[in-house]
Amino acid sequence: MGDSSFGRVIGVLTAPEKTFRAIKERPSWIVALLTLIIVGVGTYYLLSQRMDMAEVVRESIEQSGREMTEDQLEQALDFYEKFGAVFSMAAIIVGSPIFLLLGSLGLWVAVKLVGAELSFKQNWATFVHSQMPQVVASLLSLPAIFSREEFHFDDVKTGSILPSNLGQFAPEEAGPALISLLSSIDVFSIWTVVLLVIGMATVGRVKRGTAAAAVVTCWVLFILGKAGWAALFG
Repeated sequence: MGDSSFGRVIGVLTAPEKTFRAIKERPSWIVALLTLIIVGVGTYYLLSQRMDMAEVVRESIEQSGREMTEDQLEQALDFYEKFGAVFSMAAIIVGSPIFLLLGSLGLWVAVKLVGAELSFKQNWATFVHSQMPQVVASLLSLPAIFSREEFHFDDVKTGSILPSNLGQFAPEEAGPALISLLSSIDVFSIWTVVLLVIGMATVGRVKRGTAAAAVVTCWVLFILGKAGWAALFG
């Protein structure tokens, strides 16, 4: 497929340096972003068809430690049954680009501080393409989804139905913060970090050690922020 936008989605996984050099010259990103959104929405839809969403809402409320009367709980369940799927899809379609944009902006500031020379468009294209391991994770989860007729809250509370993160080993009494922290140590997340290091070094023209320092620092801060949010809001 050569240096096409579609080819880069695969190339960043198989030949990252070559792909990032091409991105440096022509920083495209639309196809990569659409791939992330489409695969994310599709995977969520397939998984939601095999989950008792009322159970998910009930369990998530109970594990967050929030106190609700039975009437309030029933109202929450009724609302989710009517609008939950729509809001969840909208969160992926609208929220994912916003989330990625904020992450890209934070990393751009960090790599600029250590001497990288790249425009925000180059940084954004590099950041979005570096998320392709998450597409691989979603696709690998499909056999597991199709192999079961039903999933429960405990099956997906780590954010993945693949045994790819340390959240799978969290003790039963683990709180939301610990689960969030362990779940962030994920094979595909580490793969993403590696791609970001290669990408920022290649596109930003800095040493890999320098790029790694900026990328890993941002990743650690993100993990700690997620854990803190989980501790406060469950």
